[in-house]
Amino acid sequence: MAAFAPQDLFGGAIVAELPVGWIDASDIRQIPDHQEVFLSPSTLTSMIIEINEYVSASTTQSPSGNHEPISAITAPSDQSDRTQNPAPQNPNADEDDQRAALYHLHDLISTSEDEEASSTRLKLSTPTPVPVTLGNTDLAKQARAWQIAARVSSPAPFPLPDPFPPPQTMEEALTGTRAAPPNQAQTNNPTMETTTLHLLLIRLPAQQTDLCIQVNVPWKELQPAATADSTAPRGGDRVVEEAVRQEEALGSQILARVARTVEVREWGLFG
Repeated sequence: MAAFAPQDLFGGAIVAELPVGWIDASDIRQIPDHQEVFLSPSTLTSMIIEINEYVSASTTQSPSGNHEPISAITAPSDQSDRTQNPAPQNPNADEDDQRAALYHLHDLISTSEDEEASSTRLKLSTPTPVPVTLGNTDLAKQARAWQIAARVSSPAPFPLPDPFPPPQTMEEALTGTRAAPPNQAQTNNPTMETTTLHLLLIRLPAQQTDLCIQVNVPWKELQPAATADSTAPRGGDRVVEEAVRQEEALGSQILARVARTVEVREWGLFG
């Protein structure tokens, strides 16, 4: 069980309990003013708290788009955190909120403005967002909260052949990878990399703000650590599955704790 402690966010305007020992990414790199980023000290799991513009009903469209859905995973793990949000004045508020949650989810995983191109490289779940109880009474009177989780799969970067040819674009020079030729990714059945994404959406309609808290769990980084353990039983797949399960459970636990403890102390943060 992870240990948690209060953490000031956005200069103390927001406070929430976060895992003890996680690294504040602003200490090592530049972070946008509308974000707070924290990194696990033992894996590449990360947490991002982001202030976004409120997504209106007119903005959201069909959440599934051209993406091909795969099996969904449920969240949060703590059943006591699932509840009905306060009765809204808008009878369609629940549906609007769910569509907004899915909109933010797809926005997080989008890698291209070309939706058709994205659908060939990403397979994602479209889980049903569930309402979440906010522990702070004052915040709960003004906000509505939803949580979802998805497993996002995308092809691993296409490696350059040997001998190493000169880069043809700036992206190739910076990343050391080359985009797969048309249809080659499909014909060669490329390795897929999977990340579990947990998202807590806190909607503040009066402030026209969507507060998004996400925890990202890359599977790739868990596989070497799990299979390299000499004390682990033979049969690496089972070891990896358990490592992924534990890290996914941590992600759900983090967001459940944030939902119970998040507090807005300076409402002027939202303008």
